Formats: sequence, structure tokens, C-alpha cells
Amino acid sequence: YATNGKVARKARVDLFLRNAPEPLATTYSNAKGKYAFENLSLGLYTVEVLDGNLVGWLDVELTDSTPNVSDADIHCLAPQP
Repeated sequence: YATNGKVARKARVDLFLRNAPEPLATTYSNAKGKYAFENLSLGLYTVEVLDGNLVGWLDVELTDSTPNVSDADIHCLAPQP
């Protein structure tokens, strides 16, 4: 994951069941900005990326035919002035 063209190292990444108030799991991006959540059940999820503040999110439905989700699928928020 990258923000403003820079790799977001050690950005917090939270995984929520869709519309849940608390994260189901949390991880941090590595030195290349990559992260993963493994062994997820089929269903509706929201991924939030935080690098100090919320910088992006992704709503995804995992089905038997869902391809791998990539950084390009994250909705980025514009930097705040």
C-alpha cells in the first residue's frame, strides 16, 4: 500500500466484518507496503488502512470466485491540509 506515492511501511491495517464496530483482525504493512489476512471465511468485509489517520478503505465480498484483492482496489482519501 502507498500513500502520496510513498510506500506506507508499518501502516496499520484493520479487517472488519461489514458494518462491525470493532476489527476482526489487525496487521501492519511490511517494508514494501504489503499485508495479508489469511484463512478468511466467505462473507462481507471492510479493510481500513491507517497511517496515523485513516488513509484508505476497501469493501469486499469474498466468494468462491473472488480473485486476490490488490492495493489498487483500496479507496484512497485525499491528504488533509
